[in-house]
Amino acid sequence: MRKTRSSIVFLGAILARTGRARISFPGGCEIGSRPIDLHLNSLREMGADIREKHGYLECCVPNGLCGTKITLSFP
Repeated sequence: MRKTRSSIVFLGAILARTGRARISFPGGCEIGSRPIDLHLNSLREMGADIREKHGYLECCVPNGLCGTKITLSFP
């Protein structure tokens, strides 16, 4: 999944179903900056533990994902 950005979109669903996931940092085309911090911060607010190690995102949800109010930050 290193060459596609869609892996980050499915991360929440994978975590909810399996409780853990390890994915490579999203790649994709060079059409401009498309940060993934909104996805990661939202998952963290819902209870995910996300660590960046050696080009991978290692994620787990020890107590499952919990719904919460999320305020998105925009520039």
